Amino acid sequence: MNNTEETDFRRVVFYSRLTRKRFYRLRVINMLSFIQMTKAEKSLYEKIYDMVKRIPKGKVATYGQIARLCGIPEHSRLIGYALHNLKPNSGVPWHRVINSKGMISLPRSGGDYDRQKKILEKEGVQFIRDKIDLSKYGAASLLSETMRKMTEK
Repeated sequence: MNNTEETDFRRVVFYSRLTRKRFYRLRVINMLSFIQMTKAEKSLYEKIYDMVKRIPKGKVATYGQIARLCGIPEHSRLIGYALHNLKPNSGVPWHRVINSKGMISLPRSGGDYDRQKKILEKEGVQFIRDKIDLSKYGAASLLSETMRKMTEK
């Protein structure tokens, strides 16, 4: 046992009078609950990726729309985190997700902004002063219709 474990053990024993065996059992339980939380988080990311895959070419959706359709309406930033964690060549069309103002959220420096804009323009999405007309190119109604059909089955 190293010094930090010994210190943790003494602190726990002092406050709760646990035996050394029970202390390690609790540590294992805590580690398992962390792994389960990670699995739940992965399944949520998979749900987000599945929803983003449903956005058709030439259409866009906002982070908030994807969050609402995934059942997490107050967590639109989580959609950004999930898309940020995508592996290269994952097949998820991350470029079709934009902010609620109809603009690309990526910073202009670094090249990712230009990359996303070029991909969207190649798919037929038009920009007017760096904005996308969500009433013309928004996929919210298509996505919500797809979700409605899925829940009816």
